[in-house]
Amino acid sequence: MKTLEEQLEALISLAISDYANDIHIQCNDPIVSIAFRGLHGLKAINCISLTPQFIEYCKFKANCDSSIYSIPQTGRFEMLIDNKLILIRFSIIETFHAKSVALRILNGVSISNFARLTHDNQAIVQLNELSEITAGLILFSGATGSGKTTTMLTFLKNLKNKRIYTLEDPIEQLHSQFMQLQINEHRGLTYSNGLAHLLRHDPDVIVLGEIRSEQEAKVAISAAYTGHLVCCSVHASSAFLTLGRMLDLQASTYDLLAIVRAVVYQQLVVDVQTKSRSAIYDILDQEQVKTLLLSA
Repeated sequence: MKTLEEQLEALISLAISDYANDIHIQCNDPIVSIAFRGLHGLKAINCISLTPQFIEYCKFKANCDSSIYSIPQTGRFEMLIDNKLILIRFSIIETFHAKSVALRILNGVSISNFARLTHDNQAIVQLNELSEITAGLILFSGATGSGKTTTMLTFLKNLKNKRIYTLEDPIEQLHSQFMQLQINEHRGLTYSNGLAHLLRHDPDVIVLGEIRSEQEAKVAISAAYTGHLVCCSVHASSAFLTLGRMLDLQASTYDLLAIVRAVVYQQLVVDVQTKSRSAIYDILDQEQVKTLLLSA
């Protein structure tokens, strides 16, 4: 049997080679099941065996408290895989009968073009055209797990000669070409003062990882009014309801008319032949956004 460190290294290496961002581990002692989530969806992994002690080892590496079982915990650790430093976020939920672990590889999988996300050539053209927008708000929306953050980051990586700063809670994927700030309200770094700090650094593009609250919506709107390009992700079930979600978060119709330049809504569908998933998009330009808002 491999050592715990060897088990972890083999697991992370396999996930990276399989283009997976997330590793899910379920332990119902003594049974440990593994699944990867990536571009092809969630799939069970049976070629690696982990011992029940493996989870406690991960808690140790992530600097979590091994004596606590009643509340969820989150931590981070790093590993050297094939001479590359891999950063991993660790999250655990424990009950009396079971343990659930999620490992997020923050910098293992790189997607640099839209052709790897979708087979829709018209959508690829539209997404590339969005790079001509230099000011205002672009909203990337979809359901949980639809890949909206991946689409947004791919869009940002294709921008040329831009200073890109992000405010995220938490940071979903690490990218060396962005300046990424982790929100930490306990230490005084909020979305509001984080925006104030990064505006002093002359950004071309400001990114809010996800809009979940009225405060975050307010910060996104304020940032867009500064004349910068602002990109955000939002949970919504259609392109039209993306605007409705912003209204629910107390954004005014006036503000949305003034600053929203595009809405990129996406869903993931399964290709029957390849058994892989790809994105289908519904993209609204500024005129379509205005028409929907004025007719609502």
